[in-house]
Order: sequence, then structure tokens, then C-alpha cells
Amino acid sequence: MGSKTTVSLLLHLIFLSITLTDAQYCYTTGNFTANSTYAKNRDLVLRSLASKVTANGGFYNTTIGSGNDTVYGLVHCMASPSAGNCSFCVNSSIQALMTACPNQKEAISWGGNPVPCFVRYANRYFFGSFERSPTQAFYNTGKIEATFTQFDQAWSAVRDIATRANSTNSSRNMLAAETTDLSSTQTIYVFMQCTPDVSQSNCGECLQQSVDYYKSCCYGQQGGAVQNPNCLFRWDLYPYYNLFPQVTSPSPPPPASPSPPPPASPSPPFIVTSPPPTSITITKGKENTTSRTVIATTVPIAILLALVILILTIFRFRKPKQEAWQLWNEGRGQELIDRNIVDTCPISEALRWIHIALLCVQDDPARRPTMSLVVLMLGSNAVNLPQPSAGPNFLVKFTSILSHQSSAIVSGSSFLASDQSTTSVSL
Repeated sequence: MGSKTTVSLLLHLIFLSITLTDAQYCYTTGNFTANSTYAKNRDLVLRSLASKVTANGGFYNTTIGSGNDTVYGLVHCMASPSAGNCSFCVNSSIQALMTACPNQKEAISWGGNPVPCFVRYANRYFFGSFERSPTQAFYNTGKIEATFTQFDQAWSAVRDIATRANSTNSSRNMLAAETTDLSSTQTIYVFMQCTPDVSQSNCGECLQQSVDYYKSCCYGQQGGAVQNPNCLFRWDLYPYYNLFPQVTSPSPPPPASPSPPPPASPSPPFIVTSPPPTSITITKGKENTTSRTVIATTVPIAILLALVILILTIFRFRKPKQEAWQLWNEGRGQELIDRNIVDTCPISEALRWIHIALLCVQDDPARRPTMSLVVLMLGSNAVNLPQPSAGPNFLVKFTSILSHQSSAIVSGSSFLASDQSTTSVSL
């Protein structure tokens, strides 16, 4: 297989592997300084949330500090995940939150890897409060194979599910997972859940708002999700999150139509959206109509592997590894790029990918970025990339290096995000 074909397939793999959503929202209600009492209390709160969420059934809140240095924190793992999946999602979300909102007194992180989770802290008491914003929406790039009449009928059933979730679900998890028919060959799989600290009536209002918001922004798309501070709504044409055990696979479509993904397959790519064009507009509460932007990132499990394979492929077809590292150090990284892809890939973008890939395969595990940071670096030039370090076996050890990149923890990092006063980054 030629180098051009190989690189094209690898780039295709990267974009197909983007399946799970991660997003942070930094409030503009105030900042704190590094090493201040508030900063220390925030770190204590986030560590407490990460360490105690699984022991408390996936939901936990805590308060640390006094006076103006008080920090309130809340964490919620949704979709009844295992302790391992809950912990992984929370740790990754906290890592991304601390990177995206380094000195904001209030922030939210929605995690989606491998299950949905929610991490929030603030300098005000918000436990049990129903807040309608910020809101973010995602939709699948595929199109539904149904008439508008069929979609409207199915959507009416989805709204009924939201009503039942409010009126009949008295459990602490406040979770609903149901199905409804879209057509004779397609089934809609619906998941809704609220944070346990809100009332049933507020839960119902939050879910109805999410269902209506999705229809207003993403009508006719094949699946998607809406996230709020108090609830999550998602629907698609196949099972997910292991919430539909009675269903082994979605109903097959007619032969002329493409088959929906099997339940074990990763979700299709999501696009961040809101009422046109494609950015996400949020109003901050009733008293303030100022628009804010929530920026979403996607966290694919396969992205690190794809990046490493991509850079190794480029190196393989261009230069020996020792010469490749020398060229990079001398600022001649463009000579590493396969000439076959120059016309279809901007040089600056290719160099940034190479730079990120080099950071991911450094000999010292402590210097490698976490998955969340990789996503941040891929999504925006606002993240400053440090110079990668390397030894004589820089590219030889990539197999063992990958085994160390399979988990994410909350830890310090030398990666700095610039101009991050109110937003994270997006892919």
C-alpha cells in the first residue's frame, strides 16, 4: 500500500473514531489567583469529588472553605456506569476542566468518555437549584430515513417519555431509557437523566426543555444529545451505554439503505451545534441575556493510536528516525511531510499534528499529555505546545508507550492554555 493511501486511510480513521463528547464552560463571574486560598480549596474539592463519587453511588457533592473562599462542588456519573467507567470519566473531565478553566471561580465540565458524567464547582451555593443554561447540543451527521410526519409522531412519543420520566421515576438516579418506533424498520433509543439534587418537577421541565431545544436546532438529524447543568437528553437509532439490554441490535433497514451501527460499535461522529449557524449560544440565567459560548471537544479512545501510527507512517516514508528528529530540532519539520499529501493538507496543520504526536511518544511518561490535553491541543492553536524531548530510542519504544496512555488521571501538567478566559477549545 502506497504512502498516500496509507496516510489517507489513517486520517479517515481519526475522524471516524471521534465518538464521545467532552465540553467545558468557564463562567465569567470572577477569577482567583494561583496559590490563593480559593485555588487550594478548589483543588481539594475536585480531588474529593474524584475520590468519593463511586463510593456514593455515582453522585456526590461537597463544600470546602469559608467566607469568600468557600468552594461548592458536585459530580454525577450518569447512565448507571460501572465504578471503573465512572472514575475514568470523572478524572478525565476534571483534568480537562482544570486546563480549560485554570482560574475561573465557577465552571462546568460535561464528560462523555466512556459514559456521560458531570463535574461542577462554584463560589456560590447551587445544590438543588434548577438552571436553564448553559445548554449545548450535538447531532449526528447522518440523516433519518423517515418522513417528517413519522419524525413528528416519534418526537411526540419522545416528549411523552420525558413526561413519564418526571412523573413516574422516584428513584435517586432519575433515569429513563426507553424506545419508540420511528418507522417500520427503525427504532429510536431514548436516554434521559437528571442530577439527583433537583426536584421531580424541575427534572421534568429540564428534560422537556432539552427535547424542545434539540428539535429547534437539529430537526431531522439522525440522533444527538442536549446537555444542561441539571439534565442530559440523548437519542439515536441504536442502543448505547448498555441501557437497553433487551435489545441485541437495531432493526435492519431495507437492503438499499446503509445499515445502522451495531450496538458494540462506537457512536457516529457528533457535530457541535445550536440554532444556525454552528456555534452554541447560551444565555446565562433569566437576569442576563448576554450570549456565551460553550465549546465542545470530542474524546476518542483510538485517537492517540491513530496519531502515533500517522506520524510513524510519515517518518517511515520520508526519513530515518535519527535524521527525522534532527530535522525537527533544526526547525525543518516540513521536510518530514510526505510530498503526496502536501496538496491536500496545509503544512502548518501537518506540522502541528507531528508536534502533538511527538509529545505523545516521549520517553518520559510524565511528560506525555493526557487524552484530554491531546484533544485540547488538536482543537485549537490557543494551547501552547512545549518542545518534545527524545532519546536515542525515541521512535522504537512506541509500542510500550501506548500501553501507558490507556488511562487518564488528575495531575499537574506543563501544558499551558492561553486566552482561556471563558472558553475551551473545539474540534
